[in-house]
Amino acid sequence: MELLNKYIELSNNKETFDKYTQTGEGMYGKTFKFMNTNYRYIKSILTNYNTFKEVDGVDRSEWEVARHGQEKLKQHTVNMLQMKLFSKNDRVYYKTRKGEVLEKINDNFSEEEKWFIIYLLILDSYFCGVPNYVLTRTKEVIENFMITNIEEKELVEIIKKFIIMSSSLDICELFKEDYMYFDSFYMTFKDGNFLNLYVESTKEQKEELWNYITKNYKEKSYNCILSKKYKPSGVFDRGMIRDNAKLLFMSQFINRQKEIGFKDFIDNLINRYALIETFDSGKIKQFIYTNRDVFEMIYYNIFDIDILEISSQEEIKINEQEENRVLNNEEHLDKTSAENIKELKRISSVLKKKAKERANYKCELEDSYMCQNHYFTSKETHKNYMEIHHLIPREFSNDFERSIEIIENYVCLCPRCHRLIHLAVDRERKTAINQLFNRRVNELQRRGLNISVEQMKDYYGIKE
Repeated sequence: MELLNKYIELSNNKETFDKYTQTGEGMYGKTFKFMNTNYRYIKSILTNYNTFKEVDGVDRSEWEVARHGQEKLKQHTVNMLQMKLFSKNDRVYYKTRKGEVLEKINDNFSEEEKWFIIYLLILDSYFCGVPNYVLTRTKEVIENFMITNIEEKELVEIIKKFIIMSSSLDICELFKEDYMYFDSFYMTFKDGNFLNLYVESTKEQKEELWNYITKNYKEKSYNCILSKKYKPSGVFDRGMIRDNAKLLFMSQFINRQKEIGFKDFIDNLINRYALIETFDSGKIKQFIYTNRDVFEMIYYNIFDIDILEISSQEEIKINEQEENRVLNNEEHLDKTSAENIKELKRISSVLKKKAKERANYKCELEDSYMCQNHYFTSKETHKNYMEIHHLIPREFSNDFERSIEIIENYVCLCPRCHRLIHLAVDRERKTAINQLFNRRVNELQRRGLNISVEQMKDYYGIKE
């Protein structure tokens, strides 16, 4: 009775009940935060994109307004930017090369094939201000699951079994499946570590729990956590939890991949998907390689590969006229396509050189960290060796109406201070970022990049 009694106790506590059944901010009712009212399923992304593309290139003043006075498509703007399906300039949204690829998914593809392609396209999205959100969130959730001391291999099999079973079972039958409880209680609230208790319980105790939940559901009482969460027309349903499981199953696998080339990455991921779904792998591969420029860029982003460093190493010769064009540029460059990297490399080459000259080859944190004592001479320039840091990180470039590839966003740092910003404890990073922000904020604003210090700290993942 211990398992059932604990479940009833959690359900009878209003605070706990709300925590596990509601999906709003700060609640535990959903695993992936971007899956909300308008994005209940992965397939919703394609549907919503096809709706939003109607305003491609249309000034926001011309958008259709609903009866309550709000723009009908306003609820899609953030996700469209964070998925990098659109970029914006002033009051106009433009679809990116990635958006164009998503648009190519049509009825010739099965639902399973559509899911896989959409999944690939959102892998480098920065939902909730977190780069590669799906992969990062998967790591967090899996780690939460592991507090039960269950082996990761066994956990993956539980997820896999659920995905396969959930396509044909009704919700009451799914209440029997272990993954339902992992997904529902992935977060521990206060001292109620229900998931750990569940894992350690006997088959008989789990069956007793299932009978209780099923009876509650069939009688339409909905006064326990799972029956409430999964009641008809409620906040969650079978399709949503199945998407959760598929996201975890695929993303856990990617998180275990290391030093793998693009072709092997695609092949391995297709083979992984074949363990849980039936689809035409040849058709998928043809689509990916036809649009390789986008999928390869996603690959570079999720594995944190600096494509500017691995692209052609030939010296870039740029005349003064070209330099001036770069320095005055405020237009977005579509970074969802690897084909644009050559142009980005040209822009970056100019800005890096000019930023170092602007700083007189000195670290912009020199006064605070006395890093002049650590300077050394570059073989290439015969000046202090310096590195360039994007104050507004590239991962969040789509948040802005103007390009962040401007000299005002390029900060000259010594290697020590550059590593400090990326790798030091938050207390030390916060001090450095505050200083750089205060020095550059007015310049950034003059170039149309309006950002607060709070937003900047969010980008760096600094918690107060």
